[in-house]
Amino acid sequence: MGVLRLARRVPKAWVAAGLFLAWRLLRRDRRQRVPFTGRKHVVLVPEAVERALGETTFARLLASKRRVPESDPRARRVAALGAAIVRAAAAGDGAGGYVDHLRDAAWRFVVLDDPAVNACALPGGKVCVNAGLIDRFAGDDAALAFVVAHEVGHVVARHSAEQLTMQAATQLVATVAQGVALAAGGPAPTKQGAQGVETLLEMGLFRPRSREQEYEADAIGVELVRAAGLGDGSASIAVFQCFDALADAAGAAGAMTKQLSFLSTHPSPAERAHAVRERLSLGGGRAVAAAAGALRGGRGGAHAPQRAPAAAPPPQARSKAEQMKVEAMGGY
Repeated sequence: MGVLRLARRVPKAWVAAGLFLAWRLLRRDRRQRVPFTGRKHVVLVPEAVERALGETTFARLLASKRRVPESDPRARRVAALGAAIVRAAAAGDGAGGYVDHLRDAAWRFVVLDDPAVNACALPGGKVCVNAGLIDRFAGDDAALAFVVAHEVGHVVARHSAEQLTMQAATQLVATVAQGVALAAGGPAPTKQGAQGVETLLEMGLFRPRSREQEYEADAIGVELVRAAGLGDGSASIAVFQCFDALADAAGAAGAMTKQLSFLSTHPSPAERAHAVRERLSLGGGRAVAAAAGALRGGRGGAHAPQRAPAAAPPPQARSKAEQMKVEAMGGY
């Protein structure tokens, strides 16, 4: 029996129920607990693939950016902070969080000769900090430690792998749904219709999850700074204040970014500062997640250090290449 003929005989409700049941079983079998926050998520990307992806993207990044020599005091400063934070991350939180992917991580902490106040992390333990950000916190090791710990937090929580899993799952569901619709005699999808679905997924699923990941990286960052003995995490507030000031300096664009943070991949600096203050007052990595949950009641969230965030661009379809660059773990 042909696939199309078989599809016509299968009630659509059964197809939907089967997909839902498969997803529930998948979630039960493949969920991992994020250290320091306790959140459980589904990650289907193998760790070897995750590391290879990070290596490839890291090589391309270094090929396109000028790097500060390792002998430079700024590079030594970041490397020393990174080493202490990685030791704390490898130890986990003592509550059974998933840390297997950290055992084979090839950590690298590099400083890029870039005046932009920004930093980024890639799967497998690659962390890049711009010289502009280091200069901004020249006399504040605790603040810089939080920036580095925030980026390490993305790797600890496997945020890139989680985003890729979400993209693969939604693509699978969309493909199956499209096939069922065609088999039932429905119209062929148009380019405009496909773009509309992609926009809905971007604004309704991927960007909100990205904001949640930023809150989570903040929570993990605070915990790692504490565990590494680099402060109590309160210096993170100075980081958010810095980025809030940069947004103010950007004028109308910065003001719009603050107001439309629910359309961004990152929460606003003020929202992130509020969540961390809640975490510091209540204690425990889960407190920041709870505070972020309250903020998500309609507004969304942001990332760690970066230049004055630009207004959220119109959502566009993600190409395969863009997905493989793991934009979710990009700038602060």
